[in-house]
Amino acid sequence: MKKVLYAVTLAATTFFAFTTGNSGLEIGGSLPRPDLKLKDISGKEVTMKAMMKPNGLLVMFSCNTCPYVMRNQSRTNEICNYALQNNIGVILLNSNEAYRNEGDSFEEMQSYAKEQGYNWSYAVDKNNELADIFGADRTPECFLFDKNSKLVYHGAIDD
Repeated sequence: MKKVLYAVTLAATTFFAFTTGNSGLEIGGSLPRPDLKLKDISGKEVTMKAMMKPNGLLVMFSCNTCPYVMRNQSRTNEICNYALQNNIGVILLNSNEAYRNEGDSFEEMQSYAKEQGYNWSYAVDKNNELADIFGADRTPECFLFDKNSKLVYHGAIDD
């Protein structure tokens, strides 16, 4: 009987651990941690609040090494340039902690951004802090906030 009770308790704990966690931002939710300081490829600290423009902010989780990012790089550039032309701020966040000593190091981020012609902020999301809060689990993944810092879109580049 103790084994059955233990198994049921373990199953219930596992179920709730994976179903009641942070599911990320909901449409209409506020921009989280807008004043969190992030290390940008310029070497300066930036915040999402500082990147916000009068019509909003595009936050994109990206990296240097993901095949989907590399395959969609031209679309990333088009969309980020479109946002800037429409007075929407842009910040790309690299949460790829697993490859910080390889292709997603700070130095590699600087080199990659230069090669791609980035003219927007590309910053380190240290310890995946923002990715966890946003609920971002892939790259590229976009979050578009309106002028009131409310989430109006979450999804892929082209949806």
